[in-house]
Amino acid sequence: MEARIGEERGRGIPLTDIQRVARHYGISLEEAKYWLTVHPIEILLPQKGYGLTQAIEPPPNGPGPLGHLAAIAIGAYTEIVDIIAPVEAAYGDLVSVEVRVRNLYSSPIYIATTGHYDGIDFALAPEYATVEAGATYSFTYSFVMPSNDVRLEVWSFYWVEEISDWYQDDYSYVDIAP
Repeated sequence: MEARIGEERGRGIPLTDIQRVARHYGISLEEAKYWLTVHPIEILLPQKGYGLTQAIEPPPNGPGPLGHLAAIAIGAYTEIVDIIAPVEAAYGDLVSVEVRVRNLYSSPIYIATTGHYDGIDFALAPEYATVEAGATYSFTYSFVMPSNDVRLEVWSFYWVEEISDWYQDDYSYVDIAP
């Protein structure tokens, strides 16, 4: 079964672990299936705040190394639909940001968002939200514009009850000029 894209992603049907790994790393389903026999899903799709810092070396009879995380991940359970922020702001201005995240799963899930700009890590408000299947929820954050260009990066996470922890799922960014 091929990983769903486009309109099919919004129907609330979750991807399988094989599809999630394939989409996350940009590899084939066969390679993803192999990697899931070598490493547990918790290693291949790191939890909130963590990521692979080096390639995972395969056993001698396997495919090549699984590389670093993709620069822009595709969410399996969440989708960052929009980041609403000004394209430019003057030094010292208060910049308000709204991040809209859609639940792609077939039932309600907890969703959280974090961000990064100009060397600063932050959490958007609220800290997390219960989002109904197919619904979109808005998270907000404000900061004072520095004197330089800002790349505002945002990540979405979903809660995994079985391990009582968050999983990073989607990524997006906007650039704001002074």
